[in-house]
Amino acid sequence: MLASGASRALNGLTRPSPPTLIVSPDLDLCRAWGQLRAERQVIGQTIDPQDAWIAATALHYALPLVTHNASHFEGIPGLDVRTVATP
Repeated sequence: MLASGASRALNGLTRPSPPTLIVSPDLDLCRAWGQLRAERQVIGQTIDPQDAWIAATALHYALPLVTHNASHFEGIPGLDVRTVATP
């Protein structure tokens, strides 16, 4: 018999996942990433490489960026940052 926590975890693994979009970086996305990093550096607002990939991908594909770390993406022109309140 599984403990209740293990049982919940197992149930979570067997439920269908929501639709997911997997994006492979291409040359255009790599350029968008580099451009974003350079622009942020020039204005003295550096961005971590990982956050730059997330932001560049959202901008490149015109997708909203949903995050609990909205401050990491402040001031990026054209980026639609959305947050979700935690209960």
